[in-house]
Amino acid sequence: MKKIIILSIFLVAALISNAQKQDFTGIRIFVNPGHGGLDGDDRHMIETDFWESEGNLTKGLYLRTLLQNKNATVFMSRTTNTTADDLPLSTISTMANDANVDFFLSIHSNGFDGRSNRALVLYRGYDDQPVYPESKTFSNLLFPKLIEKGDYWTSTSTWVKGDWSFYPNWGTQGLGVLRGLTMPGALSEGSYHDYIAEGWRLKNFDHLLSESWVFLRTFAAFFGVNPETDGMISGVVRNPLKTPTYYFDASTTDKDIPLNGGLVTLTPGNKTYRIDNKNNGYFQFDSVPTGNYKITISEIPNFYQKEIDVVVESNKNKYINALVQQDTTIVPKLVSVTPDNLDSLILNPQFVFKFDLNMDTKKVAAAFSITPSVEADFIWSEKNTILTIKPKTTLTPKTNYQVTLTTAATSQWGVSIPDGFNKTYTTYNHTELILNANYPTNNQAEVSPYLQVRLQFNAPLKPESVDANIEIVNSEN
Repeated sequence: MKKIIILSIFLVAALISNAQKQDFTGIRIFVNPGHGGLDGDDRHMIETDFWESEGNLTKGLYLRTLLQNKNATVFMSRTTNTTADDLPLSTISTMANDANVDFFLSIHSNGFDGRSNRALVLYRGYDDQPVYPESKTFSNLLFPKLIEKGDYWTSTSTWVKGDWSFYPNWGTQGLGVLRGLTMPGALSEGSYHDYIAEGWRLKNFDHLLSESWVFLRTFAAFFGVNPETDGMISGVVRNPLKTPTYYFDASTTDKDIPLNGGLVTLTPGNKTYRIDNKNNGYFQFDSVPTGNYKITISEIPNFYQKEIDVVVESNKNKYINALVQQDTTIVPKLVSVTPDNLDSLILNPQFVFKFDLNMDTKKVAAAFSITPSVEADFIWSEKNTILTIKPKTTLTPKTNYQVTLTTAATSQWGVSIPDGFNKTYTTYNHTELILNANYPTNNQAEVSPYLQVRLQFNAPLKPESVDANIEIVNSEN
């Protein structure tokens, strides 16, 4: 009988130890927003005017609020963004050690060559030999939740690494901010701030907040705290008929340009979100009870209203890539034509027509003509808004060519341009070839021993006439 009682006591104790905690009471967390201030090492992205130091701090402050709302004890390495806040990494780890915290989190965004946008989580040690095994456990919980934020990643492959493996040339030095810790810790690179589309999203405080929610959900899973019963909705509103002028990965949803200023309404509940004018198209609703909802996107000039059904799950973010349709009744405009000079037209020109809407390529081709007649190639780009016309043969010198585009040219929805284009160009009267540019320049010093000489003329050359007429001689002839 005594054995049964003892086993029952152990069973109850085990059940209690495995039970979910109601909140973070008694749990101590140290939050380190990476960098500090607006100096050269604080990662300023010129194109988007984004500072990593600002983004890291905003995420950290949001996270502190979310954790404190759940009764966590939170310490931070900084709460403002000045040069004085950019503490030595050893000082930061000492602060965490002195605070006797249970976990340390360093918050960052990443950068490299402007062509990647992915998440990375690092912990101290080798991939298969973490100094604190709990650090690897936390990092593996965090990574998929970071990916859940959106669908705009250039890679979603798991990228969770020990810093000794990630920086093999450093031996066991690893990341300075993790080096001196006496507790588990991780460093999160939530996205790439130099990938311009992501840089614009990082200018939106709610996009930063979405990452803070990711950290909260990860800490809850790690410490066994009851997960959130509500969920989130976030997304980006885009025009599928236009591409950005900045670099984007064509395999991602960033191939479609975001739209500014629209109104997003969530029903039931009638919550609204006004999209900012920072070129990100981002919207977000957090703390949404689970259930079926509808979002309505409206008030974007020249675009139709759009409705999307959404199912919200507890403790998750539902991301929506929202493609809205342009008003098909809009009259297209011919924005520009180049070249714009009427005389001195080169003999191998390219005529570039730029429209403000996507055009019907066949109707535009039928509405175009050159007189005297010249056979040409039609090359469309930017989702049929830019047309480049390349004559297949060299034009005749000192000749007038009439270039015409009639109002029979239409948008892809059949709406005609209001005004046609009709200009007469005069080609050069070539009596001899003119060397317009050359590299290297005359008498240029210190050129590469593996030099490529480049000569640019004002008209095409016959290749067979070139080889016998070019010499390269040294200073002694």
